[in-house]
Amino acid sequence: MKGIWQYNSKFINEIPIQFQLTLNEGDVSFEKGELNDYPLYILREDLNPNGSHKDRSLAYQISYYLSKGITNLAITSTGNASISAIAYSKLAPEVKLTVFVSEKLSESKKARLPKGDYDIVYAKNPKGECMKFCRETGAVNLRGSTNDTAIEGFKTIGFEIEKYQQENNLKFDAVFTPTSSATSAIGIHHGSPKTPIHIAQTTKVNTIAREFDTDFEPTKDSICDCISDRVGHRKNEIIEIIKKTGGSGWVVNDKLVTRAYKLLEAQGIHCSIEGGLSLGAYLKARSKGLVFQNPLIVITGTK
Repeated sequence: MKGIWQYNSKFINEIPIQFQLTLNEGDVSFEKGELNDYPLYILREDLNPNGSHKDRSLAYQISYYLSKGITNLAITSTGNASISAIAYSKLAPEVKLTVFVSEKLSESKKARLPKGDYDIVYAKNPKGECMKFCRETGAVNLRGSTNDTAIEGFKTIGFEIEKYQQENNLKFDAVFTPTSSATSAIGIHHGSPKTPIHIAQTTKVNTIAREFDTDFEPTKDSICDCISDRVGHRKNEIIEIIKKTGGSGWVVNDKLVTRAYKLLEAQGIHCSIEGGLSLGAYLKARSKGLVFQNPLIVITGTK
């Protein structure tokens, strides 16, 4: 068994094989490189079947609810989670999926929405509309920031980190990852509990990272529109994890994000702008005098 289901026995709720939906997500590549003579590793989550790490969480979530006989599902996201949810729901015709996205969703993400039998709602406040819909219809909200089943799929990033370290006799002394609600960062920690977690947020949305990094000027806009969670339901949990593992939080401005993004492009990595956010956090940490022997940069999505 490949993909996330090779770790089925490690999930809180194991999923019977007949309900395991898969598009061969997970098992993405770790790439070793260097930047300004400093070694680093890059985890290519953009190489997942639908282009982002959300494939892991949605593959697990939809499989879990399917195994429980729950097929009325809904989701809201800035793009990637919806793309993944649609793709996996297509594998189970009995699933009734309703997708809520912003009326300002970029044309590139609209173009990536898979064809399929689902309802899509463009709304000014997609999160609020989705919650209202779920209250009125009894649909389960798959939104990762409040649905703990999402953490299970993200654990597999941590499991793969552990596997790579063991196979290559090394230890990552930091993992830098873009963070909105912190669900994926929490999952990574549960799968690789000793790896220091460094989260990256923007000068527009920094609900968590500003608890560690105050060296920034707040802005009303950001080129990283996937970082959108201002509520921070998981804030206390991820702060505790960051402190326990010896990590940190970083607020990265658009200038540094763009610089980092161009560095990735120059290395042939054509990812979403959030890749520049995680690498930008690493660059900011270096500028503050932190030294890492084996840092891991998580690239969460494709263009």
